[in-house]
Amino acid sequence: MNQKILAGNWKMNHDFEESVRLTQAICDLTTKKEKTNIILFPPSIFIPQVFAAAIGLNPNISIGCQNVHFETNGAYTGEVSTSMIQTFCKYVIVGHSERRQYFKEKSSILLKKLKSVLSAKMTPILCIGESLKQRESGETFEVLNNQIKETLFELNNIEAKKCIVAYEPIWAIGTGLSATASQVEEVHNFLHNLITEKIGESIPLLYGGSCKPENCKELLSINYVDGALVGGASLKADSFVKMIEIAENI
Repeated sequence: MNQKILAGNWKMNHDFEESVRLTQAICDLTTKKEKTNIILFPPSIFIPQVFAAAIGLNPNISIGCQNVHFETNGAYTGEVSTSMIQTFCKYVIVGHSERRQYFKEKSSILLKKLKSVLSAKMTPILCIGESLKQRESGETFEVLNNQIKETLFELNNIEAKKCIVAYEPIWAIGTGLSATASQVEEVHNFLHNLITEKIGESIPLLYGGSCKPENCKELLSINYVDGALVGGASLKADSFVKMIEIAENI
C-alpha cells in the first residue's frame, strides 16, 4: 500500500490541557501531509475534546479509542462502548498486549470486541505479539499464528478485510528495545503470507514496539510494514511529527 499509517497510542498519559495542546501542535505541523494516515488515540475521557480540536485544525487526522467493551450498553461499570465513541472515532485498538497481560483478555473476548467494532462501522487494529520467553523458545510463529486464527480468522473474509493488524513484540514495548529489521521483516512476511492465503488479499500490517524517530525510516521501509503503532514517541509533538515526515518521504 502507498499510504503509511502512523497511529499514536497515548495510553494513560496526559491530562485534559496536555491532550488538547498536543493535538493542536500535531495538527499545526501536519496540515499538508497527504501520504500518511494519522490516527490519534487519546485517553477515552478526552476523545470528544481531541476530536473537536483536530477537526477544526486538520480534518485529515483521525481519532481512535484505545479499548472498548464488546457490548453496546448495559451494566458494565467503568466501561466504554462503541455506541459512545463512534461519533468521534474511526478506529479502535483491540487486544493490545497490556490489555492481554494486565486485564487477562483472551481471544474469545477479543473476537467479540472485533465484531462489535466492525458492527459499529469502525476499523479495529488487532494487536498480536510474543513475549521474550516465547521468542527465545522459538515459539514466535506458533504464537502469532494462534492469535490470528483465534480472532481474525474467526471473522468472515469480508469482515477480516476491514481490519488492521499490528505486530507488537511484547519484549520491545516500553523497554527501549526494538526488534531488528530482519526480525520485523521475517514476521511481517509471515503475517502477510498467512493472511493473504486465508482471506485472499493483504490487509495493513503495522509494527509496534519502541518505534521512534531514530529507527522509523528503517522500519517503515521494510516490505509489508504499512505503518507503525507508536507509544512513547507519540506523546510529544516534535517526535511524532518527525516520524510522520519520515513516512511522507518513503
